[in-house]
Amino acid sequence: SLFCPRTFANARSSGATAREIAASTCSRSFTAFPGHAGPRAGYFARSPGRSLALAELRTRSWAKPYAAGAMLTDLVLSPFGADPAEFVAAARVADGGFDGLCTYDHFSGAIAGKPWSRDPWVLLGAAAPATARVRLGVLVANVANRHPAQLACATNSVQSLAPGRVLLGIGAGTAASSEWSAEARAIGRPIAAATTRRTILAETSGAVRAVWAGEPY
Repeated sequence: SLFCPRTFANARSSGATAREIAASTCSRSFTAFPGHAGPRAGYFARSPGRSLALAELRTRSWAKPYAAGAMLTDLVLSPFGADPAEFVAAARVADGGFDGLCTYDHFSGAIAGKPWSRDPWVLLGAAAPATARVRLGVLVANVANRHPAQLACATNSVQSLAPGRVLLGIGAGTAASSEWSAEARAIGRPIAAATTRRTILAETSGAVRAVWAGEPY
């Protein structure tokens, strides 16, 4: 199976110390590879590249832990009210023992009772040169609010700072009944039905890969 259990340690980036991060409560989640549906209809795609079959995954050094089904541990830092300097400091801690470092894709801090939410690509771009081994990713980019070309460009930009260490997670977006839908309404984005959002998700996955490959989409 391409689904591999991962542990996500959730920690607040704003004001979080190394001790607090280490003491964070862990929960289980799953990672999906390109072309395979994951939780909440999400995909993970390596940048730049294409969908990789299981046999190919086993030949790639960065993917061997995934293909083997090994348990990996990621640190998820919240962008809500985050201080970039503290985010980078936490990234350095993660580089010393975690397998991955992720942050969320939100632009409104109000939905979390915070004054702002930092852009995930800016945070990861700042963390990239401060780390050497930990994988960096977005958990997950909302395709309802992100154009495929922008996603491809942003991911590739971080990839240039952290070669071979970037994962792009994309999701179908929220339902109209969810509290998170306030973000979409704030920028005048219509919220489609679940089936439509899943279709857009699959199309975006293909479009992002096409941009990376220099092909039309």
